[in-house]
Amino acid sequence: MWSRKYILKQALVSPDKGKRSGYFISTAGSKDYNKVFEGAIYVVKAIFSTLDIKYTDELFFKDMEHKGDILKHPDALRMAFEAGSSVKVT
Repeated sequence: MWSRKYILKQALVSPDKGKRSGYFISTAGSKDYNKVFEGAIYVVKAIFSTLDIKYTDELFFKDMEHKGDILKHPDALRMAFEAGSSVKVT
């Protein structure tokens, strides 16, 4: 995709599809919130840039080491739904 866009100068998405926005949602087993997502953020931003997707925002949940750990975050599903609902195509 990178080569198609930057070397071949071809559009990845039809211009009539409008501008796209993306939201990065992720979990991690680590409790060190300040560092655990840093590398992934850079990668996702680079992918979004290549795909002409505006990086809208992010939603992270740490300490997800075991099955069912998401239950420690009772608002997670609502937050993810709201994040998805907030992403608009313009």
